[in-house]
Amino acid sequence: EREELKPSVIKIDVEGAEEAVISGMQDYLANEAPIVIMEFSANKEHNHAHINADAILKELSYRSYLISRDYKLQRIDKATESCVYSSGLESENIVYCKLSR
Repeated sequence: EREELKPSVIKIDVEGAEEAVISGMQDYLANEAPIVIMEFSANKEHNHAHINADAILKELSYRSYLISRDYKLQRIDKATESCVYSSGLESENIVYCKLSR
């Protein structure tokens, strides 16, 4: 008998295919509400997939958080890409949690 496992946390680091991954799992995200951790590029010329994936997650009632230096989640109140750009890093891991959690 096969046990059905449903992940409660999903890490996405797919080098530009973020939008495709999030688009393909929208039903799962809407119904199961896993925590999503997605690497978000600070390269303004090559992060359209990150921005579009972020928009899809927000449409699904996910909120974005930054992991602080002391390992706490800090809610991102402005555009996610603005927060990543201002970090000074090449990329940031952004944590997305559904509001109903």
